[in-house]
Amino acid sequence: MEEGKYNPLMKLLFKKLKVLLRDLAGVNVVLSFRKGPEGKLDEIKSILWDGAFASQIKVENRAENDLWFLIEKTGAIFLSGKLLLMPQNSIEEAMAKDDFNESMVDAQREICNMITGAIGDALREKVDKTLHLILGETFTVDPANTSFLPDQEYISYTANVKAAGPVTFSMALIIGSELAYAII
Repeated sequence: MEEGKYNPLMKLLFKKLKVLLRDLAGVNVVLSFRKGPEGKLDEIKSILWDGAFASQIKVENRAENDLWFLIEKTGAIFLSGKLLLMPQNSIEEAMAKDDFNESMVDAQREICNMITGAIGDALREKVDKTLHLILGETFTVDPANTSFLPDQEYISYTANVKAAGPVTFSMALIIGSELAYAII
C-alpha cells in the first residue's frame, strides 16, 4: 500500500517520528512505514524482535496495555549512543558486539519518553486535544515471553529506518484493536 493511502493520523505520526529520529541521530533519516500484521498474538509475533526495546504507552483514562512501541536492538543501540554523544566508532563497535550497556538503557528510556511525546502530539492534533500519554514500563523483548501483551486483537504499523551510512533498523507501533478503532 502506498504511503499516501494512509489516514492523516498515521502520516502525521510517522512524520513526527522521522523528525525526532533525525534530530536524535544528527543526520538525515529515511523512514518508510506500512501497515503491519494484525490479529491475535500469533499473527503479530513477527514484529516482536528478539532484544528489541519495548515501551508501554498508557493513554490516560482510556488504555493501559493497548499501545506499545518497539525499536529493533540495532536501532536502540544507535539512537542511545547518539543521545549519549558517543563517538561514531564506539556506536558501531557496540552495534557489532550487540552491546547494550546500562547507560544506553537509561538513554533509550529517555528516547522512549520523547517518542511517547511525539505520538501524543499527533493524537492530540488529529484525535482529541485532551488526550494525555504516559510512558509505562520499558524493557527488552523476549519472544518466548509475550505476557506483556494482553490476549486481544491488535493492529500494527511498522517502519524501516535508514540513518547514517549502513545503519538500518525497524520500529513498530502495536495498538489494541479497540483503541485503534477509537483513534484511527
